[in-house]
Amino acid sequence: MESAINGLEHFGLDLCPDHGIVGFKRYVALAVLARHIHRLGGVVREQTARTKALVPEPQTRAA
Repeated sequence: MESAINGLEHFGLDLCPDHGIVGFKRYVALAVLARHIHRLGGVVREQTARTKALVPEPQTRAA
């Protein structure tokens, strides 16, 4: 749980410049969205690396 809180703080949730409950909720939602997008990018990068490792390179003939 502490890791998730730290991740949110890293994406801007350590200070909330918006005022009121509506601004706070918007700010929290955007911080959570940023964290999810960052995590999805890592997953896509992993899948791409795994796919490249499974596909053999095309072999060329020597002249």
